[in-house]
Amino acid sequence: MTEARKRTGNENDLKSVLKNAGEMLMRARKYPAAAELMAAGASGNNASKTMALASMLRKALPHEEIKIEDSPAGVVTRMFLITLDPQITLEKMSAIYSRNAQRVIRNSSPEDIERTLKAGGVIRSALSKTGFSGGRHAGCGHASDAGANGWR
Repeated sequence: MTEARKRTGNENDLKSVLKNAGEMLMRARKYPAAAELMAAGASGNNASKTMALASMLRKALPHEEIKIEDSPAGVVTRMFLITLDPQITLEKMSAIYSRNAQRVIRNSSPEDIERTLKAGGVIRSALSKTGFSGGRHAGCGHASDAGANGWR
């Protein structure tokens, strides 16, 4: 932040630089540092939205670091992560389904299965509008982190 202060001419420029740096760190999944820069850069009409995002980022962990419980909540977390995976497959989904759910899937039409597999894309798209990307490769990304952290 000291370097940003030296390089900017006024308070508005400083806040803009800090918020943009925070967004870059968020995309790099460096959540605590991103939170601090975004909070420092919060200003104007979006200040409360930026502060809320910074508050969430302070608690966020990359989904790989989250300990998923062997409980109903853990199953929901796993399902959310699988749903958000850009490389989702029927096999990945079926791995956590009950026998009854697997039977239903086997008897579903190809169109219904395709809609189910595409549901994660809708969620990733909605999350991307809040600043989270849909992930860079299978099983990773900000949308997965946001979803998994929401269930902690």
